[in-house]
Amino acid sequence: MSGLLNALLLAGGASILAGALVWALARLVRQGEPDTDLLLWRTARAAVLLPLPLALIVHAIPQRVAAMAPALDFEPLPDAGHAPLPLAADAAQAGWMSALPSLSATLLAIYLTGLAVSLVLAFARHLARRRMIGASRMADRDERRPLEALAARIGVSAPELRIGPDTASPVLTGWRGVILVPRALLSRPDALHFALAHELTHLRRGDERDRLVGAALISLFWFNIPLRWIETELNAVREMACDRDTLEALGGARRKAYASALIETMRIAAPAASAFGPHDRRHREMRIKAIMTAPVARKGRAVWLAGTVLAATIPVAAGQALVTEGRVVADVAEATVPSIPADATKAHRAVAPVAPVAEPAPEPMPVPRVEPAPEPRPAPQAEPRPVSAPAPALTHRVAHGRISSRYGSRPAQPAGAAIFHHGTDIAAERGTPIVAPGAGVVVHAAAGFNGEEAWGNTVAIDHGNGWQTVYAHMEGFDVREGDRVTPGQQIGRVGSTGRSTGPHVHVELRHNGERIDPAAYLPGL
Repeated sequence: MSGLLNALLLAGGASILAGALVWALARLVRQGEPDTDLLLWRTARAAVLLPLPLALIVHAIPQRVAAMAPALDFEPLPDAGHAPLPLAADAAQAGWMSALPSLSATLLAIYLTGLAVSLVLAFARHLARRRMIGASRMADRDERRPLEALAARIGVSAPELRIGPDTASPVLTGWRGVILVPRALLSRPDALHFALAHELTHLRRGDERDRLVGAALISLFWFNIPLRWIETELNAVREMACDRDTLEALGGARRKAYASALIETMRIAAPAASAFGPHDRRHREMRIKAIMTAPVARKGRAVWLAGTVLAATIPVAAGQALVTEGRVVADVAEATVPSIPADATKAHRAVAPVAPVAEPAPEPMPVPRVEPAPEPRPAPQAEPRPVSAPAPALTHRVAHGRISSRYGSRPAQPAGAAIFHHGTDIAAERGTPIVAPGAGVVVHAAAGFNGEEAWGNTVAIDHGNGWQTVYAHMEGFDVREGDRVTPGQQIGRVGSTGRSTGPHVHVELRHNGERIDPAAYLPGL
């Protein structure tokens, strides 16, 4: 799975921990004053969501890739007639483990399953709300007059008013706002007056929209139980703040009558909306106490308490930042490759490998001085053949990643691999694009190469004048045999097919069949 997915899954776990921490702290420091507690619980909600943007920020920070495990390839012998070498025990175990689902994939599947169930339940609640509205009727002109008078007094436009069955509590529901009152309430003018004033105050404050946002967050983060606790407390505090503002609009001298009307509605079940009646006994007692005592807010205390709750998440955020992997950047990764001595670099960048040294010709036998002896032929030279054709224009980097193995001899070669490495390995994340360094024609794009399956998915490009580049262990192809490619065109993706211990691409450069060091011609190597 991608590094970003892992970072987001880690953020989900951090959000649960942060939510439990801020919920417990907010319960400890809450004051019972509507404005103070409202800011407190909204800050707690934000603290639960904080790990998600933090994951995106931390993942976007470039990460040095020196800690990446080296990806070694098992380069097959050049003789295609030999049978493939047996896999080492660790390579066989790695292949068996790769067939199992990863932890990230399992967690993602669990989340998506839970999200589907959560969305189905949310849709069911929406249908229940629609059925409740469908069972009601539009209020006539006489029934709307008290609503319009109160709306003008509170300072809000009068919304749609519907008269529903007696089983529903007075509620404000929907994003645009629809007030639903039971028919029985029409015969009690005082209770209807308080209920309408309460729902209009909800509309002016935007409480129903805030409640819908919280419901959407609960559906999206269905696994976060502390977020549900926070939303429950936030709903109760919103009702207390609405009671306070309603009494200010109607006049504080009517507190007892307002509390009596609220107690009457407690017998009616309140649906999932901004309702005049509360939802549980503890919050009912909190509301009645707040209505009768009218707590006074202390300036500055709300901000101080909210900052304290937010600061409590700093340890969680620090731990998340430490374990989240950043984005791999090739330039940074290449800086961690150990330097190669100058002499070794010159040796590796020879135009062609050194030809086998021929046995020197035997010295001529001495002959009589009567006739001059013929001059002996010079022994064959051991120098590499010069490259006659000019090299093609190879201007683009093959892939962004870390050089895990260079061209040349490997004293500590992987088990079953040749001592001399005839290419350069670039380790990178699975799926990293592989591009053509120069123009050419694809002459091979299939699994295996030269009759050897150990190469995995391999692409070979003919750049003309006897020059070819070869790319092995790819995850998939983006070109076909016979295609003409341009410099920088994507030809495939980094994988770990064939005989390989990790995702990487094995790059070779050939001239007239001779394999030479690609670092002398390809940029970035």
